Amino acid sequence: MIPIFLRLSFANLTLLLDVPQLPAIFASNCFHNYRTLSREFKFVTNETDDLVYPFNRLNKQDKNTNRMGRPRKYNDSKYINIHPLNINLASTFPFGNPF
Repeated sequence: MIPIFLRLSFANLTLLLDVPQLPAIFASNCFHNYRTLSREFKFVTNETDDLVYPFNRLNKQDKNTNRMGRPRKYNDSKYINIHPLNINLASTFPFGNPF
């Protein structure tokens, strides 16, 4: 059995090593959220046709091309309204979003 003073020293060591890193973790999280938000704003203002992965520049997708580079199925439907910022996609399709 470990004596109480040794267990407390492990707790103090953990606090001494973890607490000073909290501002760096918080700042990194804020920077990541800001970068993601700025990318979303840039996407909205550019109005590109990238649908599913708007930040993936190697795998281009649009209304006619799927993520494999092939023509999209059921592309002539009036229900095609795919946009990453559109919240209520499932209500436009009778059986949910096929994409």
